[in-house]
Amino acid sequence: MGNTVRTCRYRDDDQRIRSVTFHKVEVRVKAYALRTGKLVTDRKLQISGASCPYFISYYGSPPSQRSVTPSDANVRDAFEPVVKR
Repeated sequence: MGNTVRTCRYRDDDQRIRSVTFHKVEVRVKAYALRTGKLVTDRKLQISGASCPYFISYYGSPPSQRSVTPSDANVRDAFEPVVKR
């Protein structure tokens, strides 16, 4: 999980208020040069996205942390600095 985006409150099945913290999606990216196989970059990217949906579903205990839901555009924006290098 990446940086914290937002914390939202939800009512659980027992009618108790629970806080859920949403985080950016963090992925590790390694890029290699096609001709030489040399490592060009090795870094972590954080992908933004939508947080705090109207309701969340879960099994078992209510979650205290969740990842945001990235759109295609969010993923493209996160990878752009690596691809256009």
